[in-house]
Amino acid sequence: MNNKKLEWRHLRGLHELYADGRTTLKIFDNAFIRSVQKDLRLIGYKTGSERIIVAKAGYKAYYEQYFQASFETYRQFIDENQLDWDGRQSFDEYDLQTFQFIVANKKDIETRLTTIRHFSSVFFKEKGSKYLEMHPGVTRIVYKLLEINAFPDQDPKNHQWRFVVDHLNPEVIVLCENLANLKRPLVAQRNRLELWYVGGNNIGIVEQISREKLFVPVYYSCDWDLAGLQIYTRLRNILARKGCSLYLLEPVDKSAMMDTRSPNHSSEWRQDEPYSGLDTTQFTSKQLSLIKELIEKRKWIEEESQDLIKALAYLDIPKI
Repeated sequence: MNNKKLEWRHLRGLHELYADGRTTLKIFDNAFIRSVQKDLRLIGYKTGSERIIVAKAGYKAYYEQYFQASFETYRQFIDENQLDWDGRQSFDEYDLQTFQFIVANKKDIETRLTTIRHFSSVFFKEKGSKYLEMHPGVTRIVYKLLEINAFPDQDPKNHQWRFVVDHLNPEVIVLCENLANLKRPLVAQRNRLELWYVGGNNIGIVEQISREKLFVPVYYSCDWDLAGLQIYTRLRNILARKGCSLYLLEPVDKSAMMDTRSPNHSSEWRQDEPYSGLDTTQFTSKQLSLIKELIEKRKWIEEESQDLIKALAYLDIPKI
């Protein structure tokens, strides 16, 4: 369901269409749902009414394939944590996945809380450091899940979190600059992946990966911008000291390029330095070609816009 910009009322409405065959929730303001109406023709307004939306032939099978499992997970989470079921809730699917991640990692999170803006920049990165301050309803849910009344306003500089999606017998380890993939642990478990969060000040956490685990390939998934690629070179040096290679995952969908001045993005290319000062010996010629293109166009590619499983499947082990 990811990247469809679905709010809770949209998810609720799609479920009502599945369970009851109809909904009165206003869900056609979402572009993805409009495509289900106009392109797939699986839902539409009831004849003679623009207030009631009804399911058509084929919708149940479509919902079961693409939505049911995730929705049941969300519903169980909402019930277990006594959140409001009201379809008017303002949080969206991204927020829901973040709430789930917070609960799953609560013990580690609550011992390292700093400022509300730092928390927002890490856990709600795609929405920015001011997101929680601007959305008090979401903030109240975060407080409830963490069982706190406020953030302690401590200096975040030296705080590190150990966020890992563990696997008893992983085929690969993926170091992730952002939390997006760790918020979907079922995908990692199904594909025998172990995921480590290494963004921000968390690079040093890699020292905690035991040598015994490093017999499997280790990859790095990141934003393709200056900050993300700088982290890659630092991680590669750390792992080299452990006798381990690190492989950079490349974007499989280059159409996802965005302007470096896009909202909530602060990493700009250094136009006055070749390859923005990156150590070119750490990259393949193919990777350098993409980096050069991104610099020239003043673009970047967000980690979350890429399919992790496809990126792993398409990767050729580089010879640098």
